[in-house]
Amino acid sequence: MRKIIILICLIVSTQLFVQAQNVPTPKSHFGFSIGDNYHLANYTQTEAYLKKIATISKKVKLQVIGKTEEGRNQYMVIVSDPTNLANVEKYKSIAQKLARAENITPDEAKKLSNEGKAVVWIDGGLHATEVVGIHQWIETFIPNYYKNR
Repeated sequence: MRKIIILICLIVSTQLFVQAQNVPTPKSHFGFSIGDNYHLANYTQTEAYLKKIATISKKVKLQVIGKTEEGRNQYMVIVSDPTNLANVEKYKSIAQKLARAENITPDEAKKLSNEGKAVVWIDGGLHATEVVGIHQWIETFIPNYYKNR
């Protein structure tokens, strides 16, 4: 269940780019709005939506980061400018070098930090059976995001 919650959170992140790219909304894909009473997208539905978004949008990259306890793919959705996505391995390397801080001078660290990109990790995980946290986040964040843009 926690994996589904994480995937739902990642779906919400992709909504930031939905309107400009003709990406289907979660409601049009699932048949209900995320957070509707008595409705929860299952893993298969969520995976299909993530794959659809990654195929349609140039600003979304879907990456398998491991397996769940049930042997299913666990995904990370990377949302960024297409130029950044094309260089994601470069930015990953920079972030790793800065995080480890091994054999790196202050000047090298400064250069890398100027060359790298900031990363924001959004994770909606609570306990495996708790889904209200992600629903509350969706209900407050998404409307306020669009209202302030």
